[in-house]
Amino acid sequence: MPAVPIISAVMAVAGAGVSAYSAVAAGENARETADYNAKVAENAARDANERGAIAAAEQRARTRQMTARQNAVMSSGGLDASTGTPLEIQTETAGTGELDALRIVNNAQRQAAGLNAQADLDRFKGNAARTAGYFGAAGSILGGLGSAAYYGSKMK
Repeated sequence: MPAVPIISAVMAVAGAGVSAYSAVAAGENARETADYNAKVAENAARDANERGAIAAAEQRARTRQMTARQNAVMSSGGLDASTGTPLEIQTETAGTGELDALRIVNNAQRQAAGLNAQADLDRFKGNAARTAGYFGAAGSILGGLGSAAYYGSKMK
């Protein structure tokens, strides 16, 4: 009958090894997935900033076109667009257009900041999963060794 405790002890150690490997592999896979998700979020953040810069440049171009049209209309009406109310209107248009461009940039930056925060969170989760995998592996090994010791004690 001593063969049964030996086989049981070997099976306990082997099972612990497989369980430990699985725990480490699951933790590593979770970390790799989290790293991938973080990279996707960072790429989206860069894209948001780039789109914001492009949209702001387009807004500034529209504002310049509008002030040029205002200048042309006022000048064709015999007004001096470089003084008084005509100048104030063009200055107001330029200021409002720049404010709109800055809002566009700010919104893009806030969106990018949120995406970068998500990337940081994803990486944190991945590292936590990897650590949990190592702790799970250690628990499996200790449990397997405990079972092996138990079955080994039965051989006496």
